[in-house]
Amino acid sequence: MKRRGPPSPDNRHPPALVEKSPGIKKNKAKDELPKAPNERKPSEKVVTHDGHPDQTVTIGGNLTTECMTDIIEILRKHADAFAWTLTDMTGIPRFIAEHELKIYPHIEPRVQRKR
Repeated sequence: MKRRGPPSPDNRHPPALVEKSPGIKKNKAKDELPKAPNERKPSEKVVTHDGHPDQTVTIGGNLTTECMTDIIEILRKHADAFAWTLTDMTGIPRFIAEHELKIYPHIEPRVQRKR
């Protein structure tokens, strides 16, 4: 932030800008940052579809139990929306799900010179 006007001799802000007035009290609860928990809870693997026990979703362990049960309920409710293989995506053309490098077949590859 640029300061307008002539600089003070010692290049500091005037005391009125630095010091707080005596009537204002500092709220410690707002000014202090919340402390992060020191221990991390392990992630939990959840089976979303009972017919496919090998298809799991990993959920972070630092969630509350209520939040975790809500997420698991939503994942199980919408288990049909997940595609684990290309055959699970019925009605979607293959070129949409397939990755391809856009290269010109008539150009020969070259080795770059060392720098």
